[in-house]
Amino acid sequence: MMARFAALAFIGLGLLMVVASLVLPWFVLASGWADSGELITRDAGATGWFRMGIIGMLGALLLGGWTLRKKGVLNVVVVWAAVLLPILLWFPQWVIVHDSETSGEAAWLQQQHDNLTWLGGDVYRAHSERAIEAGMALNMQDPPLKLAAFRAPMVGVTSLGIAEVPDLIWWFGYNPAFSQFAGKGWFMAWMGVLFMGMGGFGFLRGAEGKRRRALLKQAALAGGAVTGIVAIAGFVPIWAAGSSLTKARTQTLAGNWQPAIASLDQAEQWMPALAFDTGIIFQRGRLESLMGRSGPCAKIYEVWELEKAGHGGRAKLILEELELKRDLLPRVWARELSRSWIRVAVDDFNSGKVGKAGARFDLLYEKEPVALQIGFHRQLISLQKDVVVENRECRERIEKVYGTFLRREKKGVIAASWWMLSQGELTAGNEMAALQARRRSKGL
Repeated sequence: MMARFAALAFIGLGLLMVVASLVLPWFVLASGWADSGELITRDAGATGWFRMGIIGMLGALLLGGWTLRKKGVLNVVVVWAAVLLPILLWFPQWVIVHDSETSGEAAWLQQQHDNLTWLGGDVYRAHSERAIEAGMALNMQDPPLKLAAFRAPMVGVTSLGIAEVPDLIWWFGYNPAFSQFAGKGWFMAWMGVLFMGMGGFGFLRGAEGKRRRALLKQAALAGGAVTGIVAIAGFVPIWAAGSSLTKARTQTLAGNWQPAIASLDQAEQWMPALAFDTGIIFQRGRLESLMGRSGPCAKIYEVWELEKAGHGGRAKLILEELELKRDLLPRVWARELSRSWIRVAVDDFNSGKVGKAGARFDLLYEKEPVALQIGFHRQLISLQKDVVVENRECRERIEKVYGTFLRREKKGVIAASWWMLSQGELTAGNEMAALQARRRSKGL
């Protein structure tokens, strides 16, 4: 009796979690600031479609249960869960691979977090220091050259091996950017479905062993079939994009520039997230420059070549030309423009041009209001310039943006931000505020 009560409790709890998933966000991504100063977040575009699917499946569950009444209700619940679970686990690929806008912003936020934690060294120690009269006590860290959601699939089906397993996981959407911003709604959905299936199967006891075996077979067949369909549907874009990229490489080596660009377009159609892959953007820009074109993509590639050759002044002129056309640029290129400007501002700061770097970061922050690296460097500059009001604003915004992150490493960056504020408050003569900020930096 207790076992059946527990099984019913599982079904009820699972149903409540599924209903809650229809309200809670499935993906929480910072997108801007309201006039009140509150952070604006948005969900992934695919969430609405998956919610509609859940509602439809719930309707099918109720209709099937009503039709079969008591005799087969448990069968319907268990088979329903076995069918819906693999569909819900397909959600990450729709966010990371097929939604270039959401994936691009999430990947850049995640990369900035990595840059502030381990790519940039000991952030807590380094950014608690600042420029001094005798020279610079630290250098700001450039953002990584390449931004991408995953490694481009340049391998064929027959070439997949053990080494490609991590890539395959990322190609199905399970990359750090997704796991960083996955919302409660998605967790509630698949956990609720799992609980309902477990409860329905666990309700059958004792003499009903034969029925349990039959039900297990039905659920396995239904779930296995849907899992196979999802796996094939998820793998086809990977294979097709890989084939297109391989074709583009062959055409490039043969000197067929225009067909190679067309092959890149095909790859991006199959896996839209490739559109913001810096390596793909540079390759496209290289091909355009070989054809004598001077479009935005070719100019972004030219900036990279000039920076690599040490011609920073000429690179800035091209960036200024692109900046005038920013509003006309696709987001994938505008983001690369911002990343190039960050490198310029970092170089200015590291060269002792603190005021110039601060002005650049202020302009960038208007274009990229939730960029962690820009906000963090602005706080460091405000500390250097003894502007405590801006110091406070930067610290508050950094912590609010980090509220959307799930990783615990964010505590180190937030602590460093509090530590910079404590230094700024102390310099301004606000001893009690400095003490409170110092305590917060220690987690007290």
